[in-house]
Amino acid sequence: MSAAVDIGLVDDDLPDVPVLITGLALIEQLIASTVNLFLGEWYLDERVGLPIVEWVTEKAPDVPAIVARLELEVGKIPGVRRTERAVGVLEGRTIRVELVVVTDAGDTTQLSILQDTTGLRNGSPFALYFRSNRISGAA
Repeated sequence: MSAAVDIGLVDDDLPDVPVLITGLALIEQLIASTVNLFLGEWYLDERVGLPIVEWVTEKAPDVPAIVARLELEVGKIPGVRRTERAVGVLEGRTIRVELVVVTDAGDTTQLSILQDTTGLRNGSPFALYFRSNRISGAA
């Protein structure tokens, strides 16, 4: 089986000079794309995506259900072995989710998903932050 490869995005867009990414960088890019895909946004299959509009507009969103759905969707990404220590918090009207993603290669990344309350940045309602650790063999 060959390794997965894709073009690395810059600010959610194709760069002027394409750079190929693999491994943890690719998985983090796939997570960002998955988490910020609105339900019905992809015209080829409107069942794909997350119910983001409902999450951010509900008066009292069901945070445990949001965390469970995010864990499920992140767990479907090729190269993700599992998620751990998922916690969701509603602070005022802002949703924050923290979880650890473990890859098939044994690498980990601490994922923080924060609702962007300053307005949609580049069409994305969530800001994602990764803190990665390579714990497997040599690069």
